[in-house]
Amino acid sequence: MSLTSDEAGSNSGQPGAAEPVTAGGHTLLFYGQVESLDPALHADLALSDAVKSYAFARPTNSVPLNALEFMSSARHYPILSFPK
Repeated sequence: MSLTSDEAGSNSGQPGAAEPVTAGGHTLLFYGQVESLDPALHADLALSDAVKSYAFARPTNSVPLNALEFMSSARHYPILSFPK
């Protein structure tokens, strides 16, 4: 069974999407609906070899990076830092 983007919980930014999911007071990127996996309910789920669509990320204009990602990311994208 393959997951659609809505089933996978990556429906943020789409019409009718639920409020952003938060954890510890921070909004989680790309997740519209987070739930724990239950072996009884999710036994038929699997990863798909189908062509991936990254349309769920379209409304996102920035993503956080950790220090190890700076060098490889800087080769392709500008890195901006903002004070809190």
